[in-house]
Amino acid sequence: ITAVVSKSLDNFAAIMNFVIFPVFFLSGALYPVDNLPTILHWIAVANPFTYGVDLIKHSIAITQESTDFPLHVDALVLGAFSIVAIGFASWKFTQESTLATLINKLTGGKR
Repeated sequence: ITAVVSKSLDNFAAIMNFVIFPVFFLSGALYPVDNLPTILHWIAVANPFTYGVDLIKHSIAITQESTDFPLHVDALVLGAFSIVAIGFASWKFTQESTLATLINKLTGGKR
């Protein structure tokens, strides 16, 4: 999604660094989501990375108590987010201005 809305490669890199660090930090990869303060807990629940990290926890967990969410919740949230993200990116790439910009960048403006 970030690649679709960024205007240049430098802009993309800056946005990714600005977005990825807080998203990863609030994903539960470093500490349990349940230990977060209330506002950060709700941000983590809205974060799709949280469910990806939790799926990895399911693969190594012995009991359900060592994970944050049930397996079916992780799969449903990640599936829904993937559908929305792919749909948005597909719609954005089919817009004329985005498509023309992409073609110009790929061909070096020789069109």
